[in-house]
Formats: sequence, C-alpha cells, structure tokens
Amino acid sequence: MDITVKEVVEHILKKVSVGIGMDVDFQTSKSEIESICSIAETAAGGEFINCKNRGLLSIFDMLRLKKDENPVGNILCYDDKQGIFTRHDKQEKLGKMFDPSDAKLDFGYIYSIENWFEFLKKYASDIPCTKSGELSVYSYARLASAFGGAMAVYCNRNGFSDDIKAENAFVLYTADFSGIQNFIYTIINENALKTLRAKSFFVEIVMAQLTTEIIDMFGLTSANVLYSGGGHCYMLLPNVDTERLSSLHSALNNWSIENFGNSLSVVWDIRECSVNDFMNEPDGAYKRLFSGLSGQMAKKKFRKYSYKEIIDMNTFSADTEHTRECKICGASSKKVKQGGDTCEWCDTFISMSKVITESQQCFAVLKEKSGNAVPFFSYNKNAYFYLCSVSSAEQQLENDNVIRIFCKNEYPSDEIERSPLSSTIDVCDYAKNNLLENLAESSGGIKRLGVLRMDVDNLGSTFISGFDENYVNIGRTAALSAQLTGFFKNNLTVLLADKNYNISVLYAGGDDVFLVGSWDDVIESAVEIIKKFKYFTGNKLSISGGIGIYDHKYPVARFAVETEELEKCSKKNKHHEKDSVTLFSTDENQTYSWQEFDEKVISEKLFAIENFISSDDDKGNSFLYKLLEYLRGILDGERINIARAAYLLSRMCTEVGKGNKKQKELFSQTVFNWIASGSESDIKQLITAIIIFVYERRKK
Repeated sequence: MDITVKEVVEHILKKVSVGIGMDVDFQTSKSEIESICSIAETAAGGEFINCKNRGLLSIFDMLRLKKDENPVGNILCYDDKQGIFTRHDKQEKLGKMFDPSDAKLDFGYIYSIENWFEFLKKYASDIPCTKSGELSVYSYARLASAFGGAMAVYCNRNGFSDDIKAENAFVLYTADFSGIQNFIYTIINENALKTLRAKSFFVEIVMAQLTTEIIDMFGLTSANVLYSGGGHCYMLLPNVDTERLSSLHSALNNWSIENFGNSLSVVWDIRECSVNDFMNEPDGAYKRLFSGLSGQMAKKKFRKYSYKEIIDMNTFSADTEHTRECKICGASSKKVKQGGDTCEWCDTFISMSKVITESQQCFAVLKEKSGNAVPFFSYNKNAYFYLCSVSSAEQQLENDNVIRIFCKNEYPSDEIERSPLSSTIDVCDYAKNNLLENLAESSGGIKRLGVLRMDVDNLGSTFISGFDENYVNIGRTAALSAQLTGFFKNNLTVLLADKNYNISVLYAGGDDVFLVGSWDDVIESAVEIIKKFKYFTGNKLSISGGIGIYDHKYPVARFAVETEELEKCSKKNKHHEKDSVTLFSTDENQTYSWQEFDEKVISEKLFAIENFISSDDDKGNSFLYKLLEYLRGILDGERINIARAAYLLSRMCTEVGKGNKKQKELFSQTVFNWIASGSESDIKQLITAIIIFVYERRKK
C-alpha cells in the first residue's frame, strides 16, 4: 500500500469534510471541499511538514515562552505498548518514524474514521508534522478533522464564503457536571472502595454519552471533543441548529433528577467563534474566546436548573407514597425493588463494582431494555444502560439493539472494535486490593489507611494565558490537555505498577488524583508522583495535595471531604506559589512545599531519627512523645519548652538508643540545633518527622 503520512491525514480530512455521518445530501463542490481542507489544516497548526529525524517537541517547553525565545528542545516519545509518553532531554532519543507503506503495518482493521484515529494514535503520536515541532501527526489529524467536519456542516447549511475564516462558523461548547462528590460518596462502607471506583467511572460514562450524543447530533467525529476529563469538556461544533442542545441537556438533567435527585446535574454553554479566533487574530482573540465562555459558565452555575426542572424536583409524586427507602442512596420511590431494600441504580453500581477492574466487560447503551438494564438518557429516543459481558454485547450488536458501547481502556474483542458504535474510555484503574481493610493491614507499623488528593495548580489560567500571544493556538492547547490527561490516566498506572504500591486509585484524570492505600505507600507514592510529574512537565507546572491517615472503618465520604480540605490548605501556601502538600491537619503547621517535605522532613529529619533510634527500643517512643509535646509548646509560644527539650535530649544520651556516646551526643546536638535555630520551619519539620516515625513503629 503505497501511501504517505500526509496522504493518511488528507484521506481522513476529506472524509469528514464531505459530510460523513450526516443525514443530508452534501452540496459543497469539490473546489470548496479543497478550500475547507486547506483552512482546517491552517487552523489545526499550519502547513503539514513531513518531518525527518526530528522528535516531538515537549509542549510544556512552550509554556510561558516570551517573544523570540526558543524552547529548550526536550522531546516526548510514545510507547505504544504501555500507552504512555516519556520525556527525554534535548534530542537524545528520536521518535520512531512512521511509514504507512511499511508492509508490516496492518490496514485490515481500519473500517471507519475512528479506526484511522486509533491507527494514528498507535503509530504517529510522537511524530511532529508542523514547523514548530510540538504537534504530532495524530493530534494534527484530529484537529484538522474537527475543523473540517464542523466547517463542512456549516457550509452545507449556509454556503461557502471566500471570507469563511472570519465568519462565526463554529460554536465552542463546554459542559461541567456539578454535584459529582454528592453523587459518588453516597455509598455504604461495605465494599466502599469498589463502589466508589464504579461510580467514578460511571461519571466518565455519562460524560462520554453526552459528548457522543452531540457528535451524532451534528454528524461529526470524536475529534470534535477537544477535551474531556474530570466532569468537564470542550467541543468544537458547527454554528447550526444549536437549539437542539437544549433538548439534550434537558433530557440529561430530567433523567438525573428522576434517578438521583439533585445530586448530579450538567451546566453548559456555547460561544460563537471563527477560524480567526482560534488563530488569535487579532491579538487576544483566543484568550477572549475562552475567558468569555468561562464567564458565561460562572453565571449559569448560579441558576443551573430551569424553572420546570425546579418544579419537577419539588413536586410530590403519588407513586412514591408508601414505598421503601433505598438503604444506600436514600431514594424513596418505585425504583426500590419489590421485596428488596436497594434501588435499581444502586444494584447496578454494586454489580459494576464487582467487575470494574476486569477488561472483559462492556458498558452498553441499548435501544430496548434487556436483562437488568436501567433507564439512561438520549436525544429524542429511549435508552438503557446495560452492564454486560463481551458475548452479551456482541449479541446486542447482532440484534441491532445498540446505541453505543463503551469499553474501559481497550476493546475486548475484534467484533466490538470493528463496530462504529464502539469507543474506549481511558481510565487509571490501578488497584492492588479492593478492600480498605486489606490496604490498611498492608501498612508498615500502624495499620492505617492513607488517603491522597491532589490537583494541578493554576491550570485554568495556564490554558487561557499559559502561552504567549505569539505562540497561542488551539493545537497547543489541545496538545497540553492531552498530555496532562495522558499522564494522570496512563503514566500514573505504569508508575504505581512498577513500584507495586499497596494502593488503589479511586480517580485520576484531567488534572486531579484521588487514591487510597497503606499509609506509608501513599506518602512515598505522593513524592514519587510529584517527581515524575515535574520532570515530565519540565518544572513548568506544579501540584498541590493533601494526605490524611485514617482507620479503615472511617466513613469514605468524610475522609474524602477532609483530604480535600487539606488540599485546599496547600493551595494557600503563597510562599511557594502553592506546589505544596499538607499532612494530617489543616492548621497549616504541617504544610510544606514538596521539595521541603522530601528534602527536609523525609531525607533529613526523619532519616536522622530512623538512623539513630533502634527500631526495637520501646524507650525511643516515650522519648519522642515527650519531645513532640515540647515542640508543639514552642510553636504555641512557650519558650521554656526549649530548655525542657534540651534537658530531655541530654538525658536521652544516657538512657535511649544503642550506639556509642559520641553518636548519641551528635544526634542530641543536631536535634537541639534545629530546635534552637529560631526557625519555625525546622520545628514543624521535626514534628512531622516524629509523627511519621512513630507511625512506622507502632504495631496497634
């Protein structure tokens, strides 16, 4: 098959630019199609260049560059076996070169545009194709297809204009789910970990259902989803028949109200835009587009329900009278099964929790109810959500009863992969154990559960103004969001698996992470994640987080809220521009920059304590508890405690620990120097180090 990389991209672009998937006769002429393709390529990133012996420039290197500055030249290489990008300094390692005419490549499975995208993702994710070198063939093809497809739909309705680049031929669409936490954390502690993960993934499915419904509505492809993650998305749509979006979102909210009350809802908005806006012409147009849409969304969130939806939520339904209440979510309606004590949706989530980590599982949306399928939302048609095996999904396809099928991370069979109704949802699904008790029991020392929440600092402003106006365009923004999403969904999975951490990920994607595990592995993994993230992003971005330690019986909803408060406390650390972690308490006495926590708390003070005090010496703990009491008193202004600490240290030299007198005196002097340094930081660091050390030694 003699075909070049550029011809692959042009093949895809021409397919979407002639109205693929549309239910209308496409009237645009051949010359106009050529013009649409040319404009779409320009909007995506400029002229396509066949790059030889070049690596894909790291998009992070382009953040905060000034005019006439050049990026440092780090490159990103894609490992298609693990599905991750890795960063390499300068040009030490080049991306593999892709030649579609290579006889070893299999074109046999390419049945649709979506299959072409999958093909390019595997073979052309790290091959640059623009002059600046940070946009890959895969990303370029998707972006050009998004512009070409949306422009084709617009021109088919309004005709082609020589000034089409300046026309508001598009709308930038955004949607944001609110109430996610209320929805997810309505669980009982029995099998809480698996159920929480199942409900987190279900939110991803709801978002995927929403975006694919919109894709089908306008006859577009998945390329028109510019970003999706964390209950938020952006899409590029044609500026035609946008009133249909209201009906779809009403269907979603009505379905949610009927099934979950007001715990989950969607807020959405659109903003008209042109090719010129995405190319930042005139200067500032790109920033105004996104900031303007963000402003619209902020106002809408104060009135997220229509008056009809509010009436529906407050209207008593006669058919719920005398019905049982679901023991999990509290719903009191006919949805609670006859003779049971759980509603059909909670039963579905329990079933999902049992198979959520399995790859041979499908999440189908059906036209007609089958088995234990439950009502779902769709545009102008009935729909049912069906958790099923691969064979059941294939049977539903054969019976023409499928609206679409969602698969986790990969397609479970060739038949499902070949179907144009199938798509994958990437998710970080690392889980060493599915029971909170087992994770706590795997801890060293005290048997406690560690909980970590973290997210990227200032991400919103980075997307809007992280690139200088000389560098800003939609291609770079899309590349940035894709790399961040890939890190938290794919790289994180590999990182945790390589270290074999006793951890289960509850959610990771977009820009945030929520995981639980043995408390010591959670602390160690947090530091490791930060190191990998900063290296991957070239230190251009930072993360703030919170770490709590709990008994495994502690309510999941409570530790989720409390660790979120710890994370917020880290965000307030202005001395280090966020980039911090808060441990155990929100009093800010244990908030550190990640570097300070790693170098001063762990590597310096904790190491000194571990190195000196024998692990089997019970007197060591009583000495540390007393020292901890004095240290806290010093922070509260009790200066006399400095003298008390000095006396305690001098006594310790003769009573505690093994080793010669010189070693004891050296440790005593080192600790006293930290206490008497006049620096609150040294005292706070020592307190945290002592707490961690005591947790390491405690057996109960």
